[in-house]
Amino acid sequence: MYVLHIANKNYSSWSLRPWVLMQTLDIPFEERLTPFVTGSTREHFRKFSPSGTVPCLHDGDLVVWDSLAIAEYLAERHPGVWPAGVEARAFARCAAAEMHAGFGALRNNCSMNCALRVRLHGTGPELQRDLDRLAELWTEGLGRFGGPYLAGDRFTAVDAFFAPVAFRIQTYGLKLPGAAANYARHLLALPAMGRWYAAALEESWRDEPHEAEVRAVGTVLEDLRAPVRHRSPVRVAVTAATGRLGQAILRHLPEEIPVSDIVAVAREPARVQVPGIEKRAGDYADIGQMTAAFRGIHTVILISAPVAGGSDRVPLHRNVIEAARRAGVVRLFYTSVIGNGLESGTWFGPTQQVNRQAEADLEASGLQWVIGRNGLYLELDLIQMRKAADTGVYSNPAGEGRCGYLTIDELAFAYARMVGDDRHAGNIYNLIGATHSQAELVAMVNDVFGLQTRYEAI
Repeated sequence: MYVLHIANKNYSSWSLRPWVLMQTLDIPFEERLTPFVTGSTREHFRKFSPSGTVPCLHDGDLVVWDSLAIAEYLAERHPGVWPAGVEARAFARCAAAEMHAGFGALRNNCSMNCALRVRLHGTGPELQRDLDRLAELWTEGLGRFGGPYLAGDRFTAVDAFFAPVAFRIQTYGLKLPGAAANYARHLLALPAMGRWYAAALEESWRDEPHEAEVRAVGTVLEDLRAPVRHRSPVRVAVTAATGRLGQAILRHLPEEIPVSDIVAVAREPARVQVPGIEKRAGDYADIGQMTAAFRGIHTVILISAPVAGGSDRVPLHRNVIEAARRAGVVRLFYTSVIGNGLESGTWFGPTQQVNRQAEADLEASGLQWVIGRNGLYLELDLIQMRKAADTGVYSNPAGEGRCGYLTIDELAFAYARMVGDDRHAGNIYNLIGATHSQAELVAMVNDVFGLQTRYEAI
């Protein structure tokens, strides 16, 4: 089956074109939506699109990354993408190409924002020229080929290419003469356009550059979107729920969402020690079991597999990500690890490589994602320091290196707070505390616990 990568339905006019074409012509495809990420959209889109833009169609290993190219690719495989008649087909291709390459003033002054109603500050001569040409082109097609579509009685690719213009006309109250105005209304009434519009209104993402484009050209009269849900009512599953971090997150989540919306997933769910929470069996090695565990779940907190798993952790993480996709999970948090990229060749290098691979797999999955790069657990060093108190010497190879420690409870608090906040999608966070050298840490532990341990670098 085709996989069509798109961006936010409220903003992405380019994504709409192949989407509405394939929907209206009943061409099956899997939709994968990756929201715009301010400042790094191209980097994120490059995971699935060579140009770093949307839309991008995947047909197995073959990738088609431009809306017009997608239309032509589909036309070679499916009837009805372009009109059957030679004259109508020539007109449709010319008009679609003109939309693909032209109408710059219309794009720049009236960017797509489906859910807003805007009064423009004014209609300059360049925008008016585009509107006049639009009316001329639409009127010609409707008159020559009889309507109700631009090249005849059937919806084809040329109509898909002008579908975003219909949303722009609605948003900005643009005026067109009779036949052209009726055509815009006809496009808006299409079932596929209605589905796109409804989904756009439900999106909670807000991309500031797109919002700023609208404010620069007009006054927002109405915003029909669902309110930004900074505390979304969702069902949340926490994996590895018998581990230290998993259990700590489960203890903090009831402070943010109802206990009835929390699910603990573990290989041995009976060992989950947090009372009142639904427990489900889930082994990272069993993708079917993990898929079943995620049924009905909106958000998953994927706690990375134990370090002892070595490189075998990569397929385990991939199993969980794929299980989330199969189960219809919307968003996945991944508990990664801090690092500056200089760890290659050190004992910490393999751990970082496994986690960066999981991050890349998640970003390419089509799920909404949030990545937390955890600092080292303070508890782990405290355990070793307690053992060292018997000899009075705490030794390791860290030298004067500094580390941003956090306690497991502090990390759990952070994840619990982020879970209900939609604004974090597509972000990577370094979850660390103030940095300390090993000598400084030993001094603080000595002060707190009344010890006399000294640090010795090896």
